[in-house]
Amino acid sequence: MTASDTEIPVPALGNPVGKPRWQTWVATQRLNLRVRNQFSDMQDEPAATLLDYYTRHQTSVQWRDFLTSLAEEFETQLDTSQLRVLMSRIGARFAAKYPAGDCATLDDLASFLNHVWSSLDWGFVRLAERDDFLAIEHCCAPLAAFGEQAAPWASAFLEGAYQHWLHELGAGSLALQEYQSAHAHAYEFRLLKAP
Repeated sequence: MTASDTEIPVPALGNPVGKPRWQTWVATQRLNLRVRNQFSDMQDEPAATLLDYYTRHQTSVQWRDFLTSLAEEFETQLDTSQLRVLMSRIGARFAAKYPAGDCATLDDLASFLNHVWSSLDWGFVRLAERDDFLAIEHCCAPLAAFGEQAAPWASAFLEGAYQHWLHELGAGSLALQEYQSAHAHAYEFRLLKAP
């Protein structure tokens, strides 16, 4: 038996040579849909345990201790509100590297956001328009890599990124606010409509 006989096939990442970009994009979207369907109901304990494991192991081992040490040092220097401001600014800086461009509809925006996050292994997004707000639910972000103590402020990274993109698309002075998500391992943000 050779080494190649025992290897588990791993799907190629990125854009394989000779394969059109749209085919890669379609394959990525299909994979995202399968993941969403598998993890759509994370309220039962076994599923939540699996998702917790996935979230903790999503970040490369080489970064975990560094990120938790960084978070611990941040907390010795800044209070929670200052850390939220810092992470929000980092999120906005991150978002500026990925211009939202021509998102004319919520479907366009959802596709854009999912493309950005999926390409970086940062989970996926669901958008829902309600009577008085737009809900953004971000699932499977690897923010757990900062450690449990960072939970009160790490999500401000996402808040800053979404605020930047929404401002870029014309949301103007409307503020984005974080809310407790109904789903485990998800972050929910709401853009409240003007009265």
